Amino acid sequence: MKHLFFQMMRFGVVGVGNMLLDLLIYTLLTRTSDFFQHYYLLAAFVAFIISASNSYIWNKRWTFKDKVQFTHTQLIKFYIASAIALSINETVLWILVRHLGIFDIVAKLMASISAGGMNFVLQKFWIFRLRAIKPETPMQEQ
Repeated sequence: MKHLFFQMMRFGVVGVGNMLLDLLIYTLLTRTSDFFQHYYLLAAFVAFIISASNSYIWNKRWTFKDKVQFTHTQLIKFYIASAIALSINETVLWILVRHLGIFDIVAKLMASISAGGMNFVLQKFWIFRLRAIKPETPMQEQ
């Protein structure tokens, strides 16, 4: 239980850092480009992809201390989990800005938090779950 608590704390630290990175990139894009200011959901997508890549590295190495060598399967799972979190993030952002009239940067922060819980569960129990290491078996002679 203590181990889970510390993983959640590390995930939170990484999450806050990535949320700030996400918000910084989003703000730079929407405040320096008329295109991205008009297409704020595309700006949110770009910012999310960059911060999610950073999240993968930090959560793999530090949060979950995943020792498994890089695999394409793990990366595909990460992209699927990221797509789910991105869907939540974009939907919440759109609802908050378009229908509730909330200032976009505040809405972006709220949307990022809303996707965080699902992201932890997917990373902990699906992407970086502990795997039993199988001992190597010698090749059998034929």
